[in-house]
Amino acid sequence: MVFQWALSHSLNRQDAEEITQDVFVEVLDRAASFRGESKVSTWLYRITLNKAADAWRTKHAKKRSAFMLAMKRSNPVLPELPMFEHPEWSLEQKEAYAALYKAIEKLPQVQRQAFSMAYLDGLPQQEIAEVMQMKLKALESTLQRAKKTLKRDLNFLNETKIRKDFNRFNDK
Repeated sequence: MVFQWALSHSLNRQDAEEITQDVFVEVLDRAASFRGESKVSTWLYRITLNKAADAWRTKHAKKRSAFMLAMKRSNPVLPELPMFEHPEWSLEQKEAYAALYKAIEKLPQVQRQAFSMAYLDGLPQQEIAEVMQMKLKALESTLQRAKKTLKRDLNFLNETKIRKDFNRFNDK
């Protein structure tokens, strides 16, 4: 469960394994402080979300540094983004979803997290609101903004499978 959450937020198997490991280390460290005000799964998801966000910030800070360093060189070579890997997807699916995940990755952090939990992880909105520590109406607004941005960014996709799947998300 934690690994799947980490994978859907990191979009990379190796990163998801590291995030999962970090989550369980923190769970062991903080188990005594769990107050039981929410479900254990909500608490676990919140820790996973925080660890995934930390990993994302670290990874993107490194990319920015590499980009700035490359721009200073006379013949810049930009770092190549790794192909998204999910063990249950065929090569065709990986390529099709790469565009969607690149668009999701460009969303602001709060929108990206909310969208991932709602449409990739399938969590109920009430639980997402608890995890993200926001009101339900604020979450609904965040999801609408995320879907609007993705729709705009993915507008170039016509009748591909990814467009049909996105429309399935948009109908919720």
